[in-house]
Amino acid sequence: MRARHPDLFSDTRIDEIPHLSKVHFEYHLDTLTSRKQEYEFEHFCRKLAEKEICPNLRVQTGPTGGGDSKVDSETYPVAPEIAERWWIGELSAGSERWAFAFSAKKAWKPKVKADVDNILSTGRDYKRIYFFTNQFASDKERSKQEDTLSKHAGISVHIIDRTWIVEKVYSNDRLDLAISTLGIEVASSKSMRHSGPRDAARLAELEELDKQVADPTRYQGVRYQLVEDCLRSAILARGLERPRNEVESRFLQADRLARELDIRQQRMRIAYNRAWTAHWWYEDYPAFNQLYDEVEHHLEGSTQAIEVERLLNLWQLLMPAVAIGRISAQEANVEPRRECLVAMLQEIAADTARPNNALQARTELTLIKATQAFQSGIADQQDAVWSEMSNIVDESTALGTYPVEQLSNLVQEIGQHIDSPTFDALYEKVVDVIRQRRSEGEAGEAYSERGFQKLK
Repeated sequence: MRARHPDLFSDTRIDEIPHLSKVHFEYHLDTLTSRKQEYEFEHFCRKLAEKEICPNLRVQTGPTGGGDSKVDSETYPVAPEIAERWWIGELSAGSERWAFAFSAKKAWKPKVKADVDNILSTGRDYKRIYFFTNQFASDKERSKQEDTLSKHAGISVHIIDRTWIVEKVYSNDRLDLAISTLGIEVASSKSMRHSGPRDAARLAELEELDKQVADPTRYQGVRYQLVEDCLRSAILARGLERPRNEVESRFLQADRLARELDIRQQRMRIAYNRAWTAHWWYEDYPAFNQLYDEVEHHLEGSTQAIEVERLLNLWQLLMPAVAIGRISAQEANVEPRRECLVAMLQEIAADTARPNNALQARTELTLIKATQAFQSGIADQQDAVWSEMSNIVDESTALGTYPVEQLSNLVQEIGQHIDSPTFDALYEKVVDVIRQRRSEGEAGEAYSERGFQKLK
């Protein structure tokens, strides 16, 4: 149901985001060497530099410590047409050669001096040197070292310490990168909710309805509307996928208020929505089976085909539930319930004084036959059903209020599973009626859809 009618379900997206406090992350950085994660730290620093400094970093191969190239990473040349589209760092990174060194040693000051000397010994035309360390470096000491080494090297030397790393990870949303590259095990996470447009509209309507229902002066003399608003609030809460106890409590509130008025049609709709919800939202088959009887009870004596159609919808759910073992055949009572449903529809179909209503009842009787024909798997029985339905379409042309659009949707759905000349004749008749009532464009779309169905 969610796949076929996503509009009936919540479109709020919930993202699970890993949660790691700064304190724990700093501790993980400080204890890298005790876990022998020097290589993981180099990998993390390179990935972080690609996000924050320049995206064109080369992966170095060979022994740890930079291998024979004396650097842990360096930039590679990029065409100006590509570099001008960057929004990370400076464009000069695409044309200049920058050197990067990464270290997890506690004694970072001797290490940065040694790495700068190694880089200079290559004789390459580096324009900048970046040194990453997992240690804290005070602003005073860092600035002093940068000035001294830049003067010694004749090029800019930048020292990136733990403070900068932590700040970029948390300020620029790089926590996922840190967790994946450093192999940090995160035990906790937090949820982020992103409400979709349907849920936003549902929530606004639900809040307004709740205010109206809570107002004791609003529904004086119009208790029927109070029940309708309570039913609507339950359906909205179901669409928002609120907790089951809230949704069911709202339905029960509507049912309790409806009992006071005891309007059969209203109580039937409440019971029907409860049964539909129990089946499709909660897969509570015993509750669905019990509510079926309640809907059937409220439909006794009904003369409206559109009302009895709701019971047909529920009856068609019984056989699949039995087939997959959700309800026993004895509890489902498929055949006795079918006989009761057929008797209701036959009585309505016999009332020729209301031709639209009678034809709808005949349509529903034909759908019951179609269900039985599908179960039997006999092609002749199915063709007899399509012929009968074709006759119904012919008769509907003289009845302006007959819901032929609903029949058209149903035929298009069935067409996904049927390919026979008799069904094709039915399909063409339905499309012809749609052309007369709606437009040539919709008829063309229906033919196109049938073409794809037959191709499949």
